[in-house]
Amino acid sequence: DNIRTVVALGRIRGFYDEYTAALLVPATKIKRLGWIQGICFGLTEFCMFAVWAFAYWFGATLVDLGRTNFVDMMMSVTGVLFGAMSCGQIQALMPDVSKA
Repeated sequence: DNIRTVVALGRIRGFYDEYTAALLVPATKIKRLGWIQGICFGLTEFCMFAVWAFAYWFGATLVDLGRTNFVDMMMSVTGVLFGAMSCGQIQALMPDVSKA
């Protein structure tokens, strides 16, 4: 038994090299997938914050022109945007509702 342990310990470097070589292909695939997912997540976050920025810019323009006041603008922007986000979340759950 002791000789087997010594032989096994002497092969540690070989096992490590085999294991590292076996992980090269999955590691490159995972890195590529990570970049794609990161870019997609960044784009979706940009779209969401761009809509918020446009809504507040447009609301500030209306307040500046005197067509509405600040409180009404804030209530309408918040209500419309949170309503739209709720509709998107509900739409994502619709396949689960049909299964119930």
